Parts: sequence; structure tokens; C-alpha cells
Amino acid sequence: MPSPTSTKPLQALVLEVLQRYLSNVNAQLVLRRALREGGLSADRLTARDVHGLAPRLENAARLFIEEGKLARLRADTLSLAGGAEPPSAQTFEVRIEVDISRARSAARRMAEALGGTALAVQKIATIVSELARNILDYAGAGRVELHPRPQHRLLIRAVDSGPGIANLEDILAGRYHSRTGLGVGLAGTKRLSERFEIQTGKDGTRVEAEVRL
Repeated sequence: MPSPTSTKPLQALVLEVLQRYLSNVNAQLVLRRALREGGLSADRLTARDVHGLAPRLENAARLFIEEGKLARLRADTLSLAGGAEPPSAQTFEVRIEVDISRARSAARRMAEALGGTALAVQKIATIVSELARNILDYAGAGRVELHPRPQHRLLIRAVDSGPGIANLEDILAGRYHSRTGLGVGLAGTKRLSERFEIQTGKDGTRVEAEVRL
């Protein structure tokens, strides 16, 4: 197997991995599609980019490879990353209006770097925006955390020390909306998430939303 320290360009090594599973024509098609979806340039591909490229290659190859081989394709691709680390957890304080857009933009970048689909990236950006907005409007300050998780997921955690959320059951069921839209944000976050948990009380609120990339 070619090593990440090979003198060959990284895109050539990725193509060689694909050619173990696909014809040369299909391997090139899959690579071009994955690069395009990730906004990556073949001639400027880095080891760190491989972490985001691998799941996109897997998704693009589904038309040509049986399900049982896709995990091996991803593992072979990730082996080319060498010692490059995938994006790590980040925390964003939310205290002023501009913090919302900063957190949303960072979440979008992380989801893209981890190889999230366009739909998943949009879900994550929306969830972060809604949760950060709730922190600012109802608690005054707090933080949003982004945590890459196993099985190609991203965890978004929002924490504040506000007064808690009344009518939570009605809000999550879509039966209650405040004038400023609290119900819409929380109910929408729950709907967009694969896993959603919330704890709220007089000492503050903690929301966790997990999205499959």
C-alpha cells in the first residue's frame, strides 16, 4: 500500500485507493465528485483534507460498490491522512450579536471539513444559529460547543445559566411559540437532529443536538 510519505501527489494516492474497488473511469468520476462537493482542489489536497474527503468518496462510490466494502474504502482512504488530525472540538462564547454568526460560520466549516453532506451542513448551521440566538435572547450569555463524534456525527451543545425554559413540553411539541420565536427554534432543532436532549431549570439550560454528517 502506498504510504502518506510517498513522493506521489496525494490525489494520485487517493485515486490508487479507489482503483482497488472501481474501474479507472469510475474511480476518476468518484474522486472528481467528492472533490467538487468538498470544495477541494486536487492539486492542493492536504493530509488533513483527507478526513473530509473520505466520507464524500464513500458516498459517491455507493452506486458502484457493495455496502460491505464501503467501510474498507473509507479506512483505506483515511490511512493516507498519516498523522494529520481531524478537526477537534471547539467552544464559542455567546455574549453579543456577532457571536451568533461566528459560531454558525465555524460550525459550517467544521461540518464541511468532516465531510458532511450539503444537507447536514445546512442542518448544523441552522441548529447552531437557533441555539445561539436562544442563549442571547433568553439567557443573556452562554456558550456553544462543537464536538466531532464517532460514526460520522457532530454534537452541538448549548449551555447557559439563564432562568430556564417554561412550557418546555408544549414548546417541543410545537404547541407554543413566544413572540420572539423560542418555540420555533427549539422545536426546529429537535426536528433537525438525530438525537436531541434538553435539561432546563432555575440554574440554566443545557441542550444537546447530534447530527449525522
